[in-house]
Amino acid sequence: MDQNMLVRFAEDFIRVVDRLTQWKYAAWLLPLMAVACSLFTAFPSSDLANSQEMSENWGALLEQVQDPFSVKDHPSASHAANMAFRITPVLLAKALGLRSINAFLILQGVALVLLFFVLPRLFRKISNDPVVSWLLTFSVSFMFVGNVLCSDYRGFFEVLAFLFLAGTLLFDSLFLILGCSLLAFFTDERALIASGLVYIFFVVEREKDVNALGLASFFRFSPKMIVLMASWVVYFSLRFFLSYRFGLKTNATGLVDYLLHTTIKQINIFPFALWTGLEGFWVIVLIAFAHLVTARKWSFVALCSVAFGVVVLTAIWVFDITRSMAYLMPLIFISLAIVSRLQPLKNLRVISVVVLVFSFFPTYYAAGVDHIGWLYPMPLQLLRMMAM
Repeated sequence: MDQNMLVRFAEDFIRVVDRLTQWKYAAWLLPLMAVACSLFTAFPSSDLANSQEMSENWGALLEQVQDPFSVKDHPSASHAANMAFRITPVLLAKALGLRSINAFLILQGVALVLLFFVLPRLFRKISNDPVVSWLLTFSVSFMFVGNVLCSDYRGFFEVLAFLFLAGTLLFDSLFLILGCSLLAFFTDERALIASGLVYIFFVVEREKDVNALGLASFFRFSPKMIVLMASWVVYFSLRFFLSYRFGLKTNATGLVDYLLHTTIKQINIFPFALWTGLEGFWVIVLIAFAHLVTARKWSFVALCSVAFGVVVLTAIWVFDITRSMAYLMPLIFISLAIVSRLQPLKNLRVISVVVLVFSFFPTYYAAGVDHIGWLYPMPLQLLRMMAM
């Protein structure tokens, strides 16, 4: 297949998508199609959620729902030992009266649907093009962020964290930005770590001229940037209050020693794990990075690299590397905001097709020293469950 054939294929595909975006019910069709693609390409092991293997995680969560602010005694090496301040799903469950594993699984499914309602609006807000929005939304449905239910059957609730992070990026209401930020932070501390990238997105969003990005851009505070910084203060204040008032804590015994040894052991899987975080979206990230380097925006690149590096280092510290690497998600929107201002619409659409093609490959999950697992598509997953 020569280059001209590839170009014609991309153009024909874009025309088809363009016609779909003009349909009267397109705003409803896209999220539902994206959810269908997500579940078909990577179907969660719902049977494992109810298995003995997962009883410790779910048992600890259900116990926490009964009394969210009481101190629980869990083994230091367990996931449950880190749940004390991850209270967003617990309080949601309390408010909704959820008392079973299946009810939590339904909650996470609803959150995935809502995520695919938020993402198209965010992509369109940045690119100002419905075709790009469709292409990139489908790209997400084929990567870990869109396939997150395959991890969340263990009771991790990453889908809620991704949903609230996306809401923080989408909304213009300062109240909603504050609320979504705090809900994300109290779902998983990784969202707090990723909020450095959210701050950079607000910098790029406010700076209309990409070529004006520089060190000073980080200190020309917009209302959104101020509210995000306020959310950090509020989060740590609430965390201190909960610790002081109720004695809540996470087990950090030997943490530094553990993290150092884990990082050294798992460094061999790092390149592949890095890819699994964003998959095809690395295309947009690299294009944006190339422009910033060409334009000699060294201070901006340096600060972006710090925020990026903190998320990556955190990911390589823990066993579930892909799960943590996926918190690079805000980098997608930073890069799209830069590229969409520099490329004509025709080029941006072609880039989006390339992202979709590279994201279409099967979703793999990197963990530990050498574990690489395939998130089974629906047909194989159903066959596996029937064979058990």
